[in-house]
Amino acid sequence: MQQKLHMGDPGSLAQLFTDMSEEVNGSPLVLVRIAGSIISSAVSAEGALTVLQQSGSLGKSNPITNGHSAWGFRHEIHAHLVERYLVEDSNQALPWSFYSIHRQLQSKILRDLQSVSDQYQLTFDRAVALISRDFPAFPRFMTPNFSQWPSYEKLIAHVLKLHSVYRANEKSQGQDETPTEIPLVPSMAFAELLTSAGYYFYEVGLADSCVAVLETAEKISHEFHTSYTAETTMEGGQPPIYANSLKLETNAIAVSWGIIEQAQGLTGARKAMAKAKQVVTLREKHASLPGLSSGDRFESQVLLSNAYNDIGAQMLHMHQYAGAMDYLKKSLDLKRQLETQGHTIPAFEFAESTNNLAFAALGQNLTEDALKYSETAVDLIYKDGSQDSDATRFTFSNGVTLFLNGQPQKALDVMNEVYKNRKDTFGESGLQTRDASYAISFIYYAQGCFEDASETIQGCFIKQAKGIWPAECLTRAKYLESQILQTLGDITEGKRKRDEALQELDGYLSKIFPEAHAQKVERDTSACSSYATLMAADEALRFDYVVPFFAGRFAMGKVAGSGSGKGYYPPLEDLE
Repeated sequence: MQQKLHMGDPGSLAQLFTDMSEEVNGSPLVLVRIAGSIISSAVSAEGALTVLQQSGSLGKSNPITNGHSAWGFRHEIHAHLVERYLVEDSNQALPWSFYSIHRQLQSKILRDLQSVSDQYQLTFDRAVALISRDFPAFPRFMTPNFSQWPSYEKLIAHVLKLHSVYRANEKSQGQDETPTEIPLVPSMAFAELLTSAGYYFYEVGLADSCVAVLETAEKISHEFHTSYTAETTMEGGQPPIYANSLKLETNAIAVSWGIIEQAQGLTGARKAMAKAKQVVTLREKHASLPGLSSGDRFESQVLLSNAYNDIGAQMLHMHQYAGAMDYLKKSLDLKRQLETQGHTIPAFEFAESTNNLAFAALGQNLTEDALKYSETAVDLIYKDGSQDSDATRFTFSNGVTLFLNGQPQKALDVMNEVYKNRKDTFGESGLQTRDASYAISFIYYAQGCFEDASETIQGCFIKQAKGIWPAECLTRAKYLESQILQTLGDITEGKRKRDEALQELDGYLSKIFPEAHAQKVERDTSACSSYATLMAADEALRFDYVVPFFAGRFAMGKVAGSGSGKGYYPPLEDLE
């Protein structure tokens, strides 16, 4: 006797769902209705299929679809389902639509699919392909693209779900002697999807999610590129798996560097520097590969120039200003060389390195040079006319250089505009917005507008902030608030906040200069020399010392004299 099919039979379940889909021409809303009927009644999957088949063509009445055709269901039932929050049609103006399904229904479907072991890999790969189709690709030159944020936001939860499924499967393989789940084999497409998601998390400042997906992407792509050689993948017109996986791995590491740079001040600088150096090495390796197409080689050269810019930026963090200038100029030289070869380079690429040169000049007390670099960067980005890139990173730098060139009112006007734009883009709790709040408060304080400074500094202390802001920046804001309070006559609270900020600062310095701070080495080492110089400096300079350069270092304006080429801050060496 033939065995009757039932819901728990994994060998038949996938085929049952496939047959159902064919009966209703793949209509997603009809399939939702069918699944709902299965859940809410005693109808089995095979029973539902039988009813559909017996009802004949799609337009005939049957109890599963309540007598509606797929077309009628789509228009007559859709509104009712939306009202009950069972489905959501994302955008009917588009030629395609995403459907958000009630979590109870989604959970059942996922459980059933996972029980079909021989279809698990196929199901996973198809899900990756489906999401990858509409998830924004990793930006070619790693430039910001705010216009894509709505698409990221719509699909990012699905990427995280796939990542969690993969990590759970991977973990089960490592823990169980006889794992019950068939191991999922990750594809390059999955690694690319995770890297793109990591870039989005970097842009919006969600550090934990960023690190999680990038670690997986880096591991997958590293396994691909170490499994091949440059020579074998270039022979006979074979796909350049080695080159693509090497580039993908480097992209993941580059964004990982970016999130460390963004999330931490000087306490994470040495770890970030190690990643920046790794990126340069891998970019140089990729740019020298044989057999790259002309388009791939051009892209590789631009990314290499970006790696030179990024290691220059890392040196800015660590107060290695002369070395930073060398790398930033090297980045610009390579971009100009590519332009002379007839390639088009986005204006953002030139503006970014030029803007960083302004910070490098400031660090060497070359304030007039800094202002020229800054104005050039602003001109470049505005002449480009792109609305996708973050222009405020350039106007913020311009505000800093204006202030340190003795033009506080112009600086204040610029910073107020920066704050407005950043609040609109990143929200009031965004790290970029809080950097602007600090800048405005500091300028008010320097001008003697203490009430305004007191009001503005509160923007740094958003209690329910979703994005990251380096702890060092928060401590610096506490210190500024303590100075404002004491100036306004609240001596007790001002001193309390100052003591708290100084204690936190001491904690950072113990991590930045662990041996020098503990006085465990001789005083003639470079680390001890830097630490001694810093401790002898103005108190406010010490707080500026530990924050990222892009947060603005304003206290150097308290030091008399400019144009000497001698920096205010001692350099932090790569190793103590």
